[in-house]
Amino acid sequence: MAARRTTSQRQNGSTASADGDGGGDRPTGGDAELPPTAWAVLGLLSFPGERTGYELKKWADASLRFFYWSPAISQIYAELRRLEVLGYATSRRSGPEAPRTKRAYAITDEGRAALAAWADGGRDVGPPVLKHPLLLRIWLGHLTAPGRLRDLVAEHVARTRGELKEARDALARMDRADGPRSWSHPQVALRWSERRLEAEVGLAEAMLEDLAELEARGGGGDGSVDARCASGADASGDADVSHASRPDANGPAGVPQASAPGTSGSADVPSASDPDRKGDTDGLGTSSPGTRPGDHVPRASSGGVDGP
Repeated sequence: MAARRTTSQRQNGSTASADGDGGGDRPTGGDAELPPTAWAVLGLLSFPGERTGYELKKWADASLRFFYWSPAISQIYAELRRLEVLGYATSRRSGPEAPRTKRAYAITDEGRAALAAWADGGRDVGPPVLKHPLLLRIWLGHLTAPGRLRDLVAEHVARTRGELKEARDALARMDRADGPRSWSHPQVALRWSERRLEAEVGLAEAMLEDLAELEARGGGGDGSVDARCASGADASGDADVSHASRPDANGPAGVPQASAPGTSGSADVPSASDPDRKGDTDGLGTSSPGTRPGDHVPRASSGGVDGP
């Protein structure tokens, strides 16, 4: 009954919402601008058989999530309602003999044609978007204790190994299935996902080696934004000339370092006997206590403190 009612509603140009309220005019298929989530849900319906929203979620978790993402169950039902309004999908309720009332969804001919046009479209699909939370933490590693960084990477390796096993299990189930040719391309996508996860494990393990090497060189973060640079406690002499006080010095990738108040702006801090030093009146430089003009006055030591 529900499928026939949906067809009748489409012919009348309107449909009922999920709550039973009257909907607006049905947009035509050619004018439909759907988000990627809608196309993904419609794509799940393009394989043989009818499926409930819950079954679509399980199918997305066993395939889509390994190379794209898996929509939440609420997103799936929202898109199913949208697809019904467009005439791209139909639904029917299970009969009274079923232990639980379910609503199963299927793609329509109009929906399959629209999906094929979108999948075969000439537009550039664009580059993949990478958002790697672990790498963001590594990038800020100078604020984190080295041991904590190692723990984060180790946790990532373990989690990725678990995902790799799940991808292999899904691929094995699909290989055993005696299904139509339409399952072949999901198999290709899952094999790519398997290789990507294998590479991710290798990259993370290599990153552990990089962090160990960095820590051995004394470049690990300590959670204090390099307290030596901030306080100059390791610098010898009365003056602390740290890397941060060199306004022309460049950090990683040419990022200028912050200059300390009162610096001259030179890449090298001049010694006390430099005749060009700003503020000198006798051309010989400011003499330190107990020295005479012309004596060599050692420049202030930076204590070997480097920036990030």
